[in-house]
Amino acid sequence: MTQPSAEFAPPAAFDRRGLRMHDWLSLATRLVLAVVFLWAGLAKASDHQSVVLAVDAYRLLPRALVDPVAAALPWVEISLGAFLLLGLYFRFAGAAAATLVAGFLVALAQAKARGLAIDCGCFGGAARATASAGST
Repeated sequence: MTQPSAEFAPPAAFDRRGLRMHDWLSLATRLVLAVVFLWAGLAKASDHQSVVLAVDAYRLLPRALVDPVAAALPWVEISLGAFLLLGLYFRFAGAAAATLVAGFLVALAQAKARGLAIDCGCFGGAARATASAGST
């Protein structure tokens, strides 16, 4: 009896059904991210004024860009969530979601560094500047 060659041995990363654990982890991560983006986008889509206030509270954009960004943001989040959920354009959607999250983290960091105490406005509702943040 001969030993099976190494090229036919299943890799250790395969489970009993032949699916790699990486595939399951990728699917779970994609679905969680899809739900988060859909939830955030749908919560913002029905209340444009709150999104305008949330975007403006970061004091990062010129006033002329606040309204267009606030109008587009919920629909970008909904689109990315739908793409991720359905598995459409998932490389593009993943890269765009990562870029959006990175931009959000930068905005939060700059707000913290400037002493702006704001509610992020992530899932609807306005980001509120507190009295301790002062006004500029």
